[in-house]
Amino acid sequence: VMERKKKFYEYWTIKEAFTKALGMGLRMPLDSFEVELVSGGRASLSSYDSALDISPCFTLKKLDPEPGYAGAVAVNGEISSLRTYLLAE
Repeated sequence: VMERKKKFYEYWTIKEAFTKALGMGLRMPLDSFEVELVSGGRASLSSYDSALDISPCFTLKKLDPEPGYAGAVAVNGEISSLRTYLLAE
C-alpha cells in the first residue's frame, strides 16, 4: 500500500508541474495526458490529447526532497543542471 501511495504522489506531482509549466494549472484535465517515469528520475509524456498545443521539448523530472515527500519540475527545454536544497527552520 505504501509503495502504491508513493507512486501516486510521484505521478501527481509530475503531472501538476507540467500543467503549471503550460500556464494552465489544474484547469487542464490530468487525464488528457500520460507521463511515464524513465531512468534517473526523468519522466516523459507517453501520450496526450492531440488537440493540446504541447511542445515536444519539455523536460520533466521527479524530485525526492526528503522521505515522505514528492516533488517535480517541468521546463520547456532542457535542464542542464538542477540542485535542490533542504532549508532548516
